[in-house]
Amino acid sequence: MCAMQIGLFDQSPTPTQEPVSEAERVTEPALQSVPVPVPVIARMKKPEPEPVVEVPVQQSVPVPARPAHSVPVRSSASIPKRDLENLGQFCGTTTWTKMQQQLFPGWLLTDGALYVAEKYKAFWLMDIIASHNVANPKVSKHPFQVWELTIREDASWEIIATNGNNKEIARQSDVYTDFPDDITLYACYSGDNNWVVMLPSEY
Repeated sequence: MCAMQIGLFDQSPTPTQEPVSEAERVTEPALQSVPVPVPVIARMKKPEPEPVVEVPVQQSVPVPARPAHSVPVRSSASIPKRDLENLGQFCGTTTWTKMQQQLFPGWLLTDGALYVAEKYKAFWLMDIIASHNVANPKVSKHPFQVWELTIREDASWEIIATNGNNKEIARQSDVYTDFPDDITLYACYSGDNNWVVMLPSEY
């Protein structure tokens, strides 16, 4: 039954497609390629290398070695001997500065003595005065001492200590110093194991 019905529906005529003539055939327009503008890239010039400047090499001049035993000599023409400036302005003192307490306990400098030590780099001179007293009881037994430093023309020096009555109690010398001139310092015992180094104007 079903087969017969299917057959009945299949008996309807199938529409036939008529051929299309060449005139009626529509031709699609061909796609034409449109030129795309290419961006122009500016050509960068290669940087030119900087000129190389040759710097002349300075040749070191050999310095002749000085013999170990030689000592620089201060010429009176190049470094004239001169007086120490304005030391008389120190009269008394307002402060007492301690010296190296590990080496010289109880030793003090007045304003004038400290000025000389700092301005002329003469702490070595203060150390000489204190060291003689610390190491030699024959020196420290004198409570008032006069220490006179003398500078010779060849830059050698000598320092002589007296007890204030022109009795020598110590002496020391060496071959060179840059200290400018002769100077006199006092070393006074002030009690309580304290010693003070001062200028004569501060006494």
